[in-house]
Amino acid sequence: MTEKNILVADDQQEVCDLIKQMLEIEGYTIFQAFNGKEALEVVQNSPIDVAILDIKMPVMDGIEALKKIKQMDASIEVLITTGFSDFKTLKQTVDDYGAFDYLSKPFYRDELIHVVHNAFLKRDFNLQKDRTDLKGRIAQLEKDFIKKNRELRETQIKYKNIIEENADSIIIVTKDGIVRFVNSAGEALFDKKREKLIGESFGFPLMARETTEIEIISKDGNIRTVEARLSETEWEGEMAYLASLRDITDRKQMEEQLQQSLVHIKKSMEGTIQVVSMIVEKKDPYTAGHQQRVADLARAIAEEMGLSKERIEGIYMTGVIHDLGKVSVPTEILSKPGEITATEFELIKNHAQEGYNILEKIEFPWPVALIVQQHHENIDGSGYPLGLSGKEILLEARIMCVADVVEAMASHRPYRPALGIDTALKEISHKKGILYDPEVVDACLTLFNEKGFQLA
Repeated sequence: MTEKNILVADDQQEVCDLIKQMLEIEGYTIFQAFNGKEALEVVQNSPIDVAILDIKMPVMDGIEALKKIKQMDASIEVLITTGFSDFKTLKQTVDDYGAFDYLSKPFYRDELIHVVHNAFLKRDFNLQKDRTDLKGRIAQLEKDFIKKNRELRETQIKYKNIIEENADSIIIVTKDGIVRFVNSAGEALFDKKREKLIGESFGFPLMARETTEIEIISKDGNIRTVEARLSETEWEGEMAYLASLRDITDRKQMEEQLQQSLVHIKKSMEGTIQVVSMIVEKKDPYTAGHQQRVADLARAIAEEMGLSKERIEGIYMTGVIHDLGKVSVPTEILSKPGEITATEFELIKNHAQEGYNILEKIEFPWPVALIVQQHHENIDGSGYPLGLSGKEILLEARIMCVADVVEAMASHRPYRPALGIDTALKEISHKKGILYDPEVVDACLTLFNEKGFQLA
């Protein structure tokens, strides 16, 4: 017969002993405590079924002990006893704190036995219910396990089919480089049956999380370029690599052909730009070589500033034709000796906008039309044709502006002799941050003063 263990906790020794005598006669095993703290120690160390707690105890009262006992083992049924007739407090212990029932001192033996018996009935009912619920949960877990296992198998088959039918070659390789699995595409790529491949060395470096290109020689001696992507995986309980191989031979050949086409197009474009430049210089022979020298200086400034190769190339190409709009200016004005009139200057100023109008419909890989349009804009907004300022002006145009000013001042013009490079550098230095971008000016000064740059 299973023991029925009861904890009796009361700060009065005689009360504890009296309750113990009454209950031992009924076959219960009694544990005693004389305050709430001792009661918790008994619960912690002994298999208690029912606890009888007096409310008023030293160190820790019965209500606090009740709360903690329920936290330790919610299956323990707790009875509260008290010598006070505070039925509100007694009712609260049942409703709010989980006590099974209460006894008001003094109580009769039959009353005690009846309440304790009911407490055990309730505990047995709850335990039986828990066991029934547990059986139900176990049965449900078994069903869930069977279902999940079936789903897992279906998923495994699904992914196996995906891997097998994948257009990329999928190969599983051990950390030692031995092939353990090959799909159908892998057989085709290596021109071998998987039985011949499995167990052999993979033969290529294993670098997880990196994409590399490898070359495979087919039976007919042709070299195939293959893109390999490796990732870490697990195979039969051990770390391995999953190699995804894609034949990119055709793509590489197309890329090479495309690159050759781009080189050809670029050369054609450069030739066209040079022809346009020559047309402009035929129109204005007094500035022959001006565009080329501006292009060379602008490119050098851009390199000094650390711009990308693509932007530097765009700046150079634009420099070669930056005065294209001058084809719209009468030759007699461009080559006029001596001072020009205000009206004539307005016609010359028009060349930046005219150059933009000619170039805007042409699809260059750089903002050529905008650079041409803005190369006479000043960062204080005093330039033309749009009166842009600061960062509204493309950096490429700010570079072209400085290069254009330096070359123009250092070279001969119909209306004046050459002013010289020193005067040109003083001009941009004096107006740095006013008309000209400070960073561009600094790069230009460094070229001439420190790196020996000279206009051709």
